[in-house]
Amino acid sequence: MSFALVGSATGCTGGSAGPATSATPSAVVTTPSAEPEPEPSGPQSSADLELAPGRIGPVSVGANKDDAVATGLFDADLVGDEPCDARLLEWKSQFTGVDVLTDDTGTIVSFGVGSADGPRTATGLGVGSTFGELIESYGGDLSAPESAGYGQVGVYVQDGNDWLGFLFGDATSVTQVNNDPGFKVTFAEATKMAQPALIRDGC
Repeated sequence: MSFALVGSATGCTGGSAGPATSATPSAVVTTPSAEPEPEPSGPQSSADLELAPGRIGPVSVGANKDDAVATGLFDADLVGDEPCDARLLEWKSQFTGVDVLTDDTGTIVSFGVGSADGPRTATGLGVGSTFGELIESYGGDLSAPESAGYGQVGVYVQDGNDWLGFLFGDATSVTQVNNDPGFKVTFAEATKMAQPALIRDGC
């Protein structure tokens, strides 16, 4: 049995060939994919802010107004209908459960945390944490309970010139807190150079 090989060869003579044709490549249409939305940079809520002695998030007590605003976390020079509405510096609205106090020049003198959805420490401590949890986390770095004024009790952590205080607003005596590790933090305050007063009064 023999096989015939059918094909074309170049350089052959004789016979006629049909007109040469060239294949036209079909156009490839590409639709550019939508660019992914850029991830927001920086803290977006209070849960992204770390509470620590002398600071909240990337902003330390002692920062001036311009430096604070440059972080994108604050609004400045707020005015309103009432005298207490005026603020040289205020956290942006998405940062809940936290406040900032300044002096007359806008320099930050204190940060306060007044609710459980506010900033927390690296170990998750904040408003709602218990005295026992503070002891477990800070050990000997935590001060003994002491009077914080207005019949309230507080404890403190100091790191150099930086302070962090925790208030037990429902306690009426130091003895009460010492005898009950279940007492809960109702307010926290970060300061520099001076022990937190653990109070918010007036405007």
